Amino acid sequence: IFGTINAWRSRAIFKPTFNSVLPGFLPAVALFSAYCVIEAAYDSVSKPKKIENNH
Repeated sequence: IFGTINAWRSRAIFKPTFNSVLPGFLPAVALFSAYCVIEAAYDSVSKPKKIENNH
């Protein structure tokens, strides 16, 4: 009997998904995470250069 009274609540416009609110957020998080992993791997493999200051 009362099924159609609250039918407007189940429409997609009233249920914004996370992707529609911030469309580029997930790709940005993925790229930033990949950058951090690659930088950490590169830093662990490469030797730190010695800086000699004779001042």
